Amino acid sequence: MRIVAAALAALLIGALLAACAPATAFAPSTPATGGLEPTELHPYAPSELAVGTSNAISAVLHDKVTEIGLAGENLTFLLQTKFGWLFLKESITDSHGSAYLVYDPMATGNYTIKVSFDGNAAYAPSNASVTVQAVAEPASPVLPLLPATPTIVGIILAVVGGVWATYAFVAVQVLGIRSDKPADDRRTRRANSSHKVEKTMADESEEPPKRVSG
Repeated sequence: MRIVAAALAALLIGALLAACAPATAFAPSTPATGGLEPTELHPYAPSELAVGTSNAISAVLHDKVTEIGLAGENLTFLLQTKFGWLFLKESITDSHGSAYLVYDPMATGNYTIKVSFDGNAAYAPSNASVTVQAVAEPASPVLPLLPATPTIVGIILAVVGGVWATYAFVAVQVLGIRSDKPADDRRTRRANSSHKVEKTMADESEEPPKRVSG
């Protein structure tokens, strides 16, 4: 009986000591990065993309702790399809940690684009996705046609007739100038010939008489 009483007393004392001991705080677990600095990606895209036009999609890579953009890192842009992820482009981040993709959707619908960073010796990999909607490009506005009233028809005919009359007048003038040119040339040649004959006769009349040798 004494042994049982001693055992019960020991258990009671242990329970009291455990109840009086301070509670131990446990920090929330964080994803293991293997000692690498964690990174974070933020993709940005318009809510709607116009089909048949070039649309800019960007992504910013930064240190998750310091929130400083990581420059000179390679980001991969992928498009989700029914057959898996389709490679679109690789882009290098600038001094602010930003990289860009120019995307031209071929048809309307929703598209999911993923940006991926494979990591390096100092930073852990990360990725993020953005979903955009491609819509049809707005059609060019069509100007309404004016009703074909007699007044409008008359004005159009008058304008067209005036234009053609001007062309005809210019053509007649040009053809007339060309047809008159040969006659003018003939008159000029005849005048030159007459002038030469008159000059020759004048020269002969002014020539001194020849001396006859004795």
